[in-house]
Amino acid sequence: KDTKSSTVEIVYPDVDTFFSKIDSIPSFEVYDAKITSAEEEEIALINPNYVPKSKLDRDTYISTFSPKLKKASQILAFNPNVNSKIALKNISKKARSAIEETGVNVAYASFGFIKWSEREDSRECHKAPILLAPIYITRDSSIDPYQIKVMGDEVIVNPTFSFKLFSEFGIKLP
Repeated sequence: KDTKSSTVEIVYPDVDTFFSKIDSIPSFEVYDAKITSAEEEEIALINPNYVPKSKLDRDTYISTFSPKLKKASQILAFNPNVNSKIALKNISKKARSAIEETGVNVAYASFGFIKWSEREDSRECHKAPILLAPIYITRDSSIDPYQIKVMGDEVIVNPTFSFKLFSEFGIKLP
């Protein structure tokens, strides 16, 4: 579910490159994009939940930090609302809690989104991922970067969206 504080977009490398790497790289290191303003950096040290005023837009974020990635396993994650580290922490907590309470993993890397409206005259737009890769987010300590590990061997077709297509339109996804 896309939420303001519990979603990140992997903005670098591009989706095709990232998708091709998930079979060969067991774990991805999320690059820690540091706050650039000295004043904001001091505030962030005192308050780890601080959202900098100088939050960069998506394109500026990519152009500023993507040249700093040095390893094939590093990725750049972005959230327009909160620091991506906060969003990763929230995702990790929710996923761990769901696994402990229900035994079901709710954390996925999603690929290929489809948007639709229920009716042509509807202003409400729905969005669903087509492909899902189950993930696990870890961090050894507060100074270490987050690691995203793809679990299992396969990327799967979104079962909920697949069911909707079949039950409402008779379309069966491979």
